[in-house]
Order: sequence, then C-alpha cells, then structure tokens
Amino acid sequence: MSSDRLWRYRETVRIGFLDQRTANPWRVSATTTWPRAVLQCYFFVLLGSSVAGTRAFAFEGSVVLVLTLPTSISISAVPMTDKWMGTFYRIRLGRMPAVTVMALRSLPWLADALVMVVLSALVVGALTSQMSLAFRLLALSPLFLLMALTNVAAGLAVASFAVGRNADVVLGNALMYLIIAAGGIVVPPGRLPWLDDIGSVLPLRNGLMAIRAIISGRPWAAHLLAECVVGCAWAVLAIAGYSYHIVQARRKGLDAFA
Repeated sequence: MSSDRLWRYRETVRIGFLDQRTANPWRVSATTTWPRAVLQCYFFVLLGSSVAGTRAFAFEGSVVLVLTLPTSISISAVPMTDKWMGTFYRIRLGRMPAVTVMALRSLPWLADALVMVVLSALVVGALTSQMSLAFRLLALSPLFLLMALTNVAAGLAVASFAVGRNADVVLGNALMYLIIAAGGIVVPPGRLPWLDDIGSVLPLRNGLMAIRAIISGRPWAAHLLAECVVGCAWAVLAIAGYSYHIVQARRKGLDAFA
C-alpha cells in the first residue's frame, strides 16, 4: 500500500473519530449511551428468561443484541452528516470510493459496540449470577468483532437507501427489531419458519448460533461461514446504495441523496 493511500485512510479514520466524539463526547457516552446498552441487555435477559425458559440462552442473545445499538441505528449519522452539511459532493469527487469513506468513518461506532458488549457482559453477568458465562462469551471476542463488522455493513446499507427519504432512524430501528424478532436472540428459532427465513439473511443470527455452538461443544464452522456470507452480501448492498446516489447526483446535478 502506498504511503499516500495509507495517509488518506488514516486521515479518514481520524476525521471519523473527531466527528463522532464531537457529537458524542466521552462523558455523554459514559453516562447515557453505555448505561442504556447495559439496561437493554438486562431487560432482554429478564424478558427472555421467562420466554425461552433458560437465563443462559437469553443472556447470550442479549449481549450479542447490544451490537445493534451503534451499528444498526447510530451509524446512520455517518452518511447523514454529509446530507445535512451538503458535503457529499466532496466525497463523490474524491479519490476514494464513497463506500470506503463511509466504512472508515464508521470505525468509532464499531469501537463503541465492542465497549458496550464488554460492559453489558460484565455488569449483567454479575446482576444475573452468570459471570462464568460472561467470561466465556468475552473469550470469543473475535466472533463479536466479526458480527460487529457484518452489522456495520448492514447498517451502512440500510442508511444508504434511507437517507434519500429522511427515514434513516426508522429503517435503522426496523433493522434492529427484525434482528430481535427473527435472530433467535431471546426466543429459540424454529417456531415460525417464515420468520427463520428472514433471520437467515440478517446479521448476527448465524454468528450467535456459532457462539452458542462453541459454548455447548457443537460444530460451529458452518454458522460462522454463513455469518461471513451474510456480511459480504450486506456490504455489496451498501456499495450498490452509495453507487446509486453517485449516479443520481451526476445525472441530476445535485448531491442531496435524493
């Protein structure tokens, strides 16, 4: 990799962190965003314990679900910032593909997701007397990183198609709710076949199955491969989404993500 390209990547990441921390200072994250993730995790553990019949099953799914808060919903701020500020044309005319810029600027949300997972696993694990399971989950951090990446791809894809309609928050939340309903988070899959079909193409579902398989000593490689395939498919959708907006901008002479 050339030094010039490396510099562009590094500066894009730096700007992404500056932008994210300007809108979400550490103090705000530590007192509102991260506690919210912990409370959500605790809520779904309590809810899932009564539905799934096993607190461990609900705990595993609830910790994984925390990933969706920054990577399904908050990540929409990355492309939306350029819409609000009218600066997308600068990205379109730049030397890096738009989707690459968006992906690099999304790294702060990826970091936020991992912090939330660690806090949720430790705090909720202590509150529900599941510290042993919490440490076993945290030992699988590479899988959590993979699932965070697949969810970032899905979040960027959804945001790319949403911003032109001022529906970024709606579609980001819809993605999270679909994952809750069809991802086998707190309710074991298999009860509604059509819902399972939807879940199979959503991020987190297959990765969560891999985590549960590893913890219970069952084969897990196929689930992990499926998560990678799903993530790549969402990445292709993200590329298509931003490419569409670039074509529209060139055709209509505007950069309003319309």
